[in-house]
Amino acid sequence: MSKKKRESGLWTYIQSLGILEQGSPEEIAAAKKAYWKTYHQQHRRTQREEKPEFLVALDRADGTYNTISIGAKRHTLTIPAFLRTATLAYLTQAYVVPNHEYIAHLEQLLSQCSNEIAALAGSKDKYFWQRDQKIEAIEQRIERLEREVSELFRNPPTLETTVRKAIQQSPEIKERLLTLLSSL
Repeated sequence: MSKKKRESGLWTYIQSLGILEQGSPEEIAAAKKAYWKTYHQQHRRTQREEKPEFLVALDRADGTYNTISIGAKRHTLTIPAFLRTATLAYLTQAYVVPNHEYIAHLEQLLSQCSNEIAALAGSKDKYFWQRDQKIEAIEQRIERLEREVSELFRNPPTLETTVRKAIQQSPEIKERLLTLLSSL
């Protein structure tokens, strides 16, 4: 037998029982079965300690299951992954990105646009300095737009932040909001 086999836990277990020298094939098979049963029990116990699991019941009658299922599909996640992601996002006050692929595609388009402008800027004529400045300004604007879009999709502002910002930009909104809220 190979050295690796003789150093395995199964081999050590069977050796400690002394079945190899004087046991029948049935006794060896039973010892192997007992070893693997104990091994799997210990493995499951360790897994439960390291990664606790929780059972969540979703009721179809009140629409809980359908709501969560639709949300998981919209985010292209399994239901357990969606529940985990949504819970962590709620607790950290972060945003669950609905479609990572779509956002990555949008970022890629913005990046390609920026690269095309950079290529145009690379072939500048030295005598047309105004055109060069315009191209640089466009390039900077697209780069800033790319950063803003990425940040907005990944970490959108809270409703409170949005309202405060709107009120700062236009104070008459505060009056309209107060009127609206008082009418409810």
